[in-house]
Amino acid sequence: MNIKKLAKLFALIPLPLALVQTASAVEITVLEDRLKAVGIQDAARDFEKQTGIKVNVIETHTYVYTIEKLRLDGPAGTAPDMMVLPHDQVSIAAQEGLISPLDLNKAEKSKFLPSALDAVTYKGQVYAIPKTVENLVVLYNKNYIKKPFETLEEYTNYSEEVWEKTDGGSYGFVAKLDELYFAYPIIKAFGGYVFGRNEEGRYNIDDFGLNNQASLDAVNYMKNLNDHYHIPFDTKGKHETIFNMLDYFLSTNAHSIITGPWAIRACMDKDVKFGVAALPKLPNGKYMSGFNGVRAYVINKWSKNYDACRQFAMFLNQPKYAKIRFDLTGAPPALAITKDDPELFDNEIIKAIYTQFDRNEYMPNIPEMAQVWLPYSAMLGQIYNNEAQIKSGLDFVTSKIKQSIKDYRLENNL
Repeated sequence: MNIKKLAKLFALIPLPLALVQTASAVEITVLEDRLKAVGIQDAARDFEKQTGIKVNVIETHTYVYTIEKLRLDGPAGTAPDMMVLPHDQVSIAAQEGLISPLDLNKAEKSKFLPSALDAVTYKGQVYAIPKTVENLVVLYNKNYIKKPFETLEEYTNYSEEVWEKTDGGSYGFVAKLDELYFAYPIIKAFGGYVFGRNEEGRYNIDDFGLNNQASLDAVNYMKNLNDHYHIPFDTKGKHETIFNMLDYFLSTNAHSIITGPWAIRACMDKDVKFGVAALPKLPNGKYMSGFNGVRAYVINKWSKNYDACRQFAMFLNQPKYAKIRFDLTGAPPALAITKDDPELFDNEIIKAIYTQFDRNEYMPNIPEMAQVWLPYSAMLGQIYNNEAQIKSGLDFVTSKIKQSIKDYRLENNL
């Protein structure tokens, strides 16, 4: 089904009469991702023309701020009506009662990738309207790398060549290995995992796989990379250092980096001649294969404008606006047509992201996942800095994570 046909289907969904009649009194505020507000401005203007509902779009720096703002400002009635969250945070917001459930009919659900809807479903209930999909890819500067490499070893060897030729002034390849999200493509390719699943396909939080033998081997491999290849010091440590990594790429001091679609807009703004490629193979012959993510619109439980928010979230996911959003931000839409429609799919960025998409798995969309990210990432940093041994360190942090999950479940009656 192409964009024009699907657009007609969207048009068949009528505006609620009561909403149209009272639209002049309605105004909603939408909290968008950093540097992404521009992607929905056209939809916001057209929505106001058609309904009379004014949409104020503001931006956040990070999703951590978003959910914390909702916790603090939601009950006070000062939080935005609608906001964007990554799908693993949707389950936390749903469990804490911060967002409203969404009852989508069959026709509405059919417009999105089924897996994207599954990712924003918690305990059988949809809590968000998918906006975009995201995963890690390689960004490379076409002025230096004419064709993306097939293997990680080729990238790292090239990086050392560049570093030596420039006396340490530039890097051929930079990857962040001390944060679980960025390290997981290697861990998974070795056979590691976060949570196993039971016979019904649900996550089994008692089956924790980030300290199994495969994960130990993966961390050992990454430590060797950290020890033997030059990695900029200011790309290590805190999550915010991913922006330093992007700065290296934008300034051409890094010829290639592993990052996600969130970096594409900055490359467009700087007029960098860049390419996008799926993640490379490891020495074991397997492709790096990490997490798929969905960013989605949620509605503040305390908002008095639920109907208007729901209406706008569906409105701006029409193929027309999804394509505008992609063209302006580089964020691939979560629509069912994305992989089939040549108007969207005949694009290097989309092709790379969806090639990687098919190799990946979704981030666990359960609240317990929030207890994993920070402690595991911190332990990776300690191991790379020789402050902890691989096996004892991973066993220790696994014990810590399991206890945190147990405490979380007791506190929240799960």
